[in-house]
Amino acid sequence: MKKALSRDYIVTEAYHVAEQDSLQKLSLRGMARHLGVQPQTLYHYFPSLDDLKAGVADYGRQLVEHELYTKLVPVSGKDALKVFAITLFSFAQDHPSFQEMLTTEHHGFRSPLKLEDAPAGAIVNILRDILTPMVTDEQERERMMRFFLSTLFGYAKLSFNGFFPQSVNAEADLSDLIDMVTQVIPNGSK
Repeated sequence: MKKALSRDYIVTEAYHVAEQDSLQKLSLRGMARHLGVQPQTLYHYFPSLDDLKAGVADYGRQLVEHELYTKLVPVSGKDALKVFAITLFSFAQDHPSFQEMLTTEHHGFRSPLKLEDAPAGAIVNILRDILTPMVTDEQERERMMRFFLSTLFGYAKLSFNGFFPQSVNAEADLSDLIDMVTQVIPNGSK
């Protein structure tokens, strides 16, 4: 029995396809073949490939948000920053196309968006919520968020691309790096 098509079902399947290949290689024709339907059928649910990719990016974001909220409930302060970093790093390790999904923009993948409006916006807002009690000055907090995310995603990118020796325990190394980063946070307490 063939599964009934819906926007959610197509996005979920497209997410799994993107995980195996990559988000950039995702195509409506390939998805139609995967689902056993004609490509025109998908246009009833998605007006364009960009719309499908945005849906896939949102789905991935929702998965990581759920994981973040679950793991962040019992912690706060600098401990929350470490949990945030390790959770995102582990998720990205388990989901190869995650970083690609984070940088996918909704509007044709070309026009710049405010950080909060991008697929990563909710993740940025979680980080902002963690930092707000520690960094009360808004400009300083925004700068700290950029620094923290740049460090985290830069480390992840280098790690996943084999830049570090295999003998390095990436998660423990990242934990130490986050400890160093949190030392520069003003008004912070452990």
